Amino acid sequence: MVEIVNPKISSSAFYVYIIPLVVMVMGVFVGLRLGQNAGYEDLAEVISVVTGIVFLFFSYILLSIFDRKKRINQQEESLVRMKEIIEEEEVVDEKKVGSDSNRMH
Repeated sequence: MVEIVNPKISSSAFYVYIIPLVVMVMGVFVGLRLGQNAGYEDLAEVISVVTGIVFLFFSYILLSIFDRKKRINQQEESLVRMKEIIEEEEVVDEKKVGSDSNRMH
């Protein structure tokens, strides 16, 4: 049995596998309807396959943009957190230096 402990891994798998699949299936149905409604009953299946592939392609482009923005936000958050940690350490060091000088007197 496989257990996923980190929820980020399961959400990433959802984004990478499930969303493109759903979008592709939607594209197939849209293409099928477009082909039938446009009067191309003979080519409706071909149109649906092409439309599904186009939708799949666009879903990966959108996921790539989303991933890039998410990575940039995570980097900014980690930089802010690092700055907070450094500032906290400086305050602790200042208190420590102040208490050491009080002991000497």
